Amino acid sequence: DNGCKLIGDKANEIAFKILEKLNAEKLSSKQLKTLIIRKAINSEDIIASLYIKEKSINLSFKEMKDLSGFILIYSNPITSISTADEIIKVEGNDYISEKIGDINFHYGFDCFFQNNIHLFSKLLEDIKSLNNLGRTLDLYSGVGVIGFYLKDKIEKLTSVEFSPNSSKYAEINMRLNSIKSEIICSASEKTEKEIFKNIDTVIVDPPRAGLNKNVIKNIMENLPENIIYISCNPITQGRDTAFFLEKYKIIKAIGYDFYPNTPHIENLLIFKRK
Repeated sequence: DNGCKLIGDKANEIAFKILEKLNAEKLSSKQLKTLIIRKAINSEDIIASLYIKEKSINLSFKEMKDLSGFILIYSNPITSISTADEIIKVEGNDYISEKIGDINFHYGFDCFFQNNIHLFSKLLEDIKSLNNLGRTLDLYSGVGVIGFYLKDKIEKLTSVEFSPNSSKYAEINMRLNSIKSEIICSASEKTEKEIFKNIDTVIVDPPRAGLNKNVIKNIMENLPENIIYISCNPITQGRDTAFFLEKYKIIKAIGYDFYPNTPHIENLLIFKRK
């Protein structure tokens, strides 16, 4: 009844107003799948995404002035996963505006973005303490946050991201901040080997499964000066580290409690070539 303590009063108020309307429309769990509320930390943006199982459902929330955007999405009822199979309606924005340091970011309603902005900013500053990163390859780059934030340390940036929507927002964020980067929409493990050549620094921020063996192979064949490895799963990060230690030494290791009162931790390892 009290909502979510982590997201703030305004977002909770919006969530309950949406719930009231769904109940008033007599919509049941057989017709609805998921409601996701996302809130920016450094702006007033709040967006709501409602995933439905029936395309005939028609809802509007234009009367909610505190809601920056509402997205109505058809999601295949056969699967329990909330996939965006068809966008039925967009009211307002279908993205959130966020600011980290002096960099402005937009990210889509279904894009990955770190939720603990305060600690994430600390992590980025810890990386920024390194000297010149030179020619940098940013793998699993999402909407471009890490590479773009480190722009003053980078001579040339190449960003690789699997999700077409995240790649689209990386392009938007690049223009938004007048940053130059080559953005490649591809799975990091399927990226051409040539991309890894003549690179000084590789940044990796993979999903919980860790690095694909092809990524490790390409790094070890080219031996960049620095590897910056950000992980939400220290177990797979430790597994991957074993491959690097033959040619690299760890010069920085920091854990961050991104997710208080959970067993999860974010971990930063910075490797320097021996």
